[in-house]
Amino acid sequence: MDRNNVELSIKTPGYGEGPVTMGIRPEHVALGQPAAAGQSMAVVDSEVIVSELTGAETLLYSKLGSQELIARIDSGLNLRAGESVRLAYDMELAHFFDAVSGDRLKLGEKAAISL
Repeated sequence: MDRNNVELSIKTPGYGEGPVTMGIRPEHVALGQPAAAGQSMAVVDSEVIVSELTGAETLLYSKLGSQELIARIDSGLNLRAGESVRLAYDMELAHFFDAVSGDRLKLGEKAAISL
């Protein structure tokens, strides 16, 4: 992984090689925690940019290299800009796109994803 991009490897029938964009909803990102049985989680460390209290929850903006990440977390946590935070992504709920064409990749049961 270089300092500005997250490298993501996807092996699935029908897709060759090339850059891939991953999309995931903020509610499908949690503070780093062990995966439950049968759950596919990718855990990364990122730097907090800002945390925005919105009532019962907080929107946490962080960055990994040049990529900005958003997570919806518990409002009881007090994270400050510059702190390191471990985020866990539920890869079963992530969506993947061809970075060149923008087309959504249809991943089948035989897909293998690594971060």
